[in-house]
Amino acid sequence: MRAPRQRVLKTAKIVMLNDWRFYDCTIRDISAGGAKLICGEQSYIPNEFRLYTPWDHSIRSARVVWRKGNQMGIAFTSEKTETPRMKMLDGDKLSMA
Repeated sequence: MRAPRQRVLKTAKIVMLNDWRFYDCTIRDISAGGAKLICGEQSYIPNEFRLYTPWDHSIRSARVVWRKGNQMGIAFTSEKTETPRMKMLDGDKLSMA
């Protein structure tokens, strides 16, 4: 059974697995098991990545379940881990602050 989703409008960052390059996105709904994201250009976004949520300074692994237009559904594949505050570097990369 699908977990209940909470409607939200929060910013997040899709973080690539092979480096700390990121893409901005908006979370439209979220549950314990996944979320619906609104993103710009999706051709750069792989099927597996990390999702950084700046409002609670956490990161977790995720995989894409579906894509439609500028939306994608993701399933979380790890527990949420609290991170140190992140800062942006030149070239759209994240670093620990």
